[in-house]
Amino acid sequence: MTPGRATGFTRGQWSWAMADWAREPFFSIVLSLIFPPYFVAVVAGDPVRGTALWGYGLAAASAALVVLSPFAGAAADSTGRRKPWIVGCVVLAMMALASLWLGTASAGNVVWVLASCAVAQLAIELSRVFTDSMVLRVAPRERVGDLSGLAVGLGFAASFLYVCGTLLFDRLDGRAVSALSGAWLAVFIVPLLLWCPDFPGEVRSWAESWRDSVVRLRNSLRDLVRVPQVGRFLLARMVYWDGMMGLFSFIAILASSRLAWRASEISVFGLLGLVAGALGGIAGGVLDRRYGSKRTLMASLAIMLAVSIVMLLQLPGVTVRAADAALFSSAGDRTFLALAIVACACLGAILASSRSIMVRISPADRLGEFFGLYVMVGRASSFAAPLLVALATTAFGNQTTGVFSVALTFMALGLVLLGRVHDAR
Repeated sequence: MTPGRATGFTRGQWSWAMADWAREPFFSIVLSLIFPPYFVAVVAGDPVRGTALWGYGLAAASAALVVLSPFAGAAADSTGRRKPWIVGCVVLAMMALASLWLGTASAGNVVWVLASCAVAQLAIELSRVFTDSMVLRVAPRERVGDLSGLAVGLGFAASFLYVCGTLLFDRLDGRAVSALSGAWLAVFIVPLLLWCPDFPGEVRSWAESWRDSVVRLRNSLRDLVRVPQVGRFLLARMVYWDGMMGLFSFIAILASSRLAWRASEISVFGLLGLVAGALGGIAGGVLDRRYGSKRTLMASLAIMLAVSIVMLLQLPGVTVRAADAALFSSAGDRTFLALAIVACACLGAILASSRSIMVRISPADRLGEFFGLYVMVGRASSFAAPLLVALATTAFGNQTTGVFSVALTFMALGLVLLGRVHDAR
């Protein structure tokens, strides 16, 4: 199969990009927009305690990813084929999300619910290791930026349609739309399984695969010293990614708790933010090709940092609102909404350029290993951000202090570290 054309995208490229379409509703709905406020208000029943518990749950899932993702990438390169691993991850995620539906049937099942979310996140994140490492099977390096931007745009567009669907069916609450994201994942991962070419497979025992995976992982860690640009970029990404997730994992909770946004306002914000993220991802792919991965990435991250600072400065204390107040009735509501939408657009561009720069600077025949490290270092400290948010929120009894102090620090440090990476245009 010819890996790409001068213009447009091939069926194999579209099917690879559809993996983000399949996954993204889980991240947008369960980990960011809809389910966190539901967990805080209904499952935990207390804003401060719920925010802290949510942070601890995210930290646990991230810690597990640190351990498992590099082995997943090495195992994929060892056995060759990625699709069997992808199917296994999807099945595990569906089971965890079905368990989430059962766990939220009554209030108070905090451990059950957090465990279900953590297992689903772990499985879906690991699936990304396998699908991202397949990109050079469908596209040459010079088209990776465009294709990554397309995938990010499709992911945000999928979340937009998913939220629209939930609004059409008013009876679907936070637990229903979260559990159904597993079915969405299973249905829309099928194009990749059908039309994206896999690597040649090997018939090997589990013992052989495990031994080879350990050797490959050891070699890839050693080679970070021999390929310094990869090591520098992974360190920078570890830090700035942690800062962004510290913000986006709690932004809906902040809007609900501090601004008294109702479910309808959270949904509108989600829709607008998803549109902005889709457009940002596509624009990021275009800018990546024109100006290079590093410039696009640094500019997007700098804008997000500036927007977050303004968001912090204008966020008021706890707002009390009339039950019949119009949507976004105050100037503070509208300002926070606008700033959050800009941050979503920057997130889309950052997602696209981060994946692009990783493909450009990594050895082509070892993308599985290096994308395993990509996920690992993206999570190596990411358990720290929600953990620090949880600790700060508990210590100060203030959600705003807990979230923004951690997010701003990590994003600023990541921007500085990214400046040490050579342009991978």
